[in-house]
Amino acid sequence: MKRYRFRLEQLLALRHAFEQAARAELASALAEEREREGNYTAALASYRRVREMLAASSDVATFCKQESWLSMAAASLSNARSKLAVATERREQARIAWMRRSREVEALERLKERYRIRHEQESMRQEAIEVDSIVSARFRAEAIQAAVTSSAGGEDD
Repeated sequence: MKRYRFRLEQLLALRHAFEQAARAELASALAEEREREGNYTAALASYRRVREMLAASSDVATFCKQESWLSMAAASLSNARSKLAVATERREQARIAWMRRSREVEALERLKERYRIRHEQESMRQEAIEVDSIVSARFRAEAIQAAVTSSAGGEDD
């Protein structure tokens, strides 16, 4: 019986490559999201500090100056929040793409395994047929030999 060969092996290799690329994209998106979370946390801390300083200020000039700082800190916080939202969405899209690619690979792997099992079963069936053929031929040969021996032994009498 010939050696097993999965006909879709090239497609499986291509799907593996796509899955690896999707996994790399997901890793990149996760790293970006973590960075954006750090930026948001830093902007939030800065905003809180400025707000505390504003609450503690006593003279009008300092209050006005710190109020503009608070406005800038609020803008920075809003910007960091929106960038974090974009990064989170990118990460989610990358996760969905990776899961889809992973399912495609798993489906081909299952198909490959089913075909391999079917090939092994067919190989065993072919071997059984060959063994039966050999045993039958041997049995016929022994029967013929016994008939020839008995007929040759009967002529001597």
